[in-house]
Amino acid sequence: MNQYTGLTVLHIVWLRLHNKYANQLALINPKWDEEQLYQETKKIVSALVQHITYNEYLPSLLGSQVMVDSGLALPSSGYGNGYDVAIDPSVSNDFTAAAFRVTHSSIQGFLYLLDAADQEDTERSFSLSQYFFDSSRLVDDPEFLDSALRGLTKQPPQAIDALYSSEVTSQLYIGQKAYGSDLVAITIQRGREHGIPGYNQFREFCGMQKVESFDELIVDFFPENIDLLRAAYKSVDDIDLYIGALLENHLTVYQSGALMGPIALCITANQFQRTKNGDRYFYDIGGQPHSFTLDQLNQIRRSSLARLICDNNDGSVTNMQPLAMIQPIGSNQRVPCNSIPSMDLTYWKEI
Repeated sequence: MNQYTGLTVLHIVWLRLHNKYANQLALINPKWDEEQLYQETKKIVSALVQHITYNEYLPSLLGSQVMVDSGLALPSSGYGNGYDVAIDPSVSNDFTAAAFRVTHSSIQGFLYLLDAADQEDTERSFSLSQYFFDSSRLVDDPEFLDSALRGLTKQPPQAIDALYSSEVTSQLYIGQKAYGSDLVAITIQRGREHGIPGYNQFREFCGMQKVESFDELIVDFFPENIDLLRAAYKSVDDIDLYIGALLENHLTVYQSGALMGPIALCITANQFQRTKNGDRYFYDIGGQPHSFTLDQLNQIRRSSLARLICDNNDGSVTNMQPLAMIQPIGSNQRVPCNSIPSMDLTYWKEI
């Protein structure tokens, strides 16, 4: 996907990982045919996507308390639990078309490219609108991929709030046109076209009290955001789910570092809980014909996004923080790649 070059960089990392593991499995199991190699490699890579999502991404987004309360914290040993054949893992409309889209607010409008010394190369850094649907930098600049990986893992995201980068509110996919699209307007319209109920109804769904007036929102919204809502909507029942979830306060005391407000957290946690517990192919489930052995599962648990970046860059990224989705500050400083745990694929050797 080349709509955004930073996203393309991460896709390349995953593609390289897939091919590297397929080649290694072929050496370990020379009798396996191409179909078996493909299926087992796909199974491992899918497991790593799930492992990184639930162990690195979600904790940084939802906070530690919500991870525990929602049953999203995975065990570090043995097989997982929670699979229930009665749970529907389908992606809900309110999640995909509204609540989860508040994370677009965290998009930075500029991608910093860092040199081997981890310092920004200002002449090579660029704004998103310069390269929508244009991956030419990956071809024209031989150092681009590694510089982008350093930047993506060091540059902080924007806060999730009403302040979006103009790169996605007026310059989105601008190309050669005079004006670009507006991601916020598109998301609002999408929610309405999908018939998603308003924010107030989801307060009730999430165990909060519905409100009768804008003044009653004072517990969960800053006064200035209530004024914005009052100016845009005739009634609290008219507030779009997306806008309400976007403007909510982040109750960080209870949510232990959550980046979203209570309704967005409720809907997002519910979705990822069902995605996990309704999937008999989830990577840590035992007792299924396709389940990993415990030794294999423990190897998957050793891996991380940091390890994937270390193994699949162009050769000059030799240091990475253990938690690659969190800035390299405090106890999460960059460390040599050879100190970051890695998987041992010999546990997949067929006897």
